Amino acid sequence: MLSLYSAYGSQGLCLITVWRETLSQMQSWLSSRGYGEYTNNYEDTDSDIFGLYVDAFTGEETVPTNYLIDRDGNVRYWEIGEISEGAWADLIEELL
Repeated sequence: MLSLYSAYGSQGLCLITVWRETLSQMQSWLSSRGYGEYTNNYEDTDSDIFGLYVDAFTGEETVPTNYLIDRDGNVRYWEIGEISEGAWADLIEELL
């Protein structure tokens, strides 16, 4: 995701990551994989935001669940499970 942001951020891509863990757990996970400090985070330990999307799209709590939202706030794509960087790039390029 961070490499996609590096490639498309200047064209308007904004990443929003909602973690069900605490911010310290999230940062520990990122650090263990070689990522630096991650900013602009939202801690959703009560699953308030996650629950809204579960109800609207999947009907079950499955992670990761990924959403691609266009500039007008419309969910244009969603998928349960991991998606390759190439597949994300194709989807992003369709919307930019």
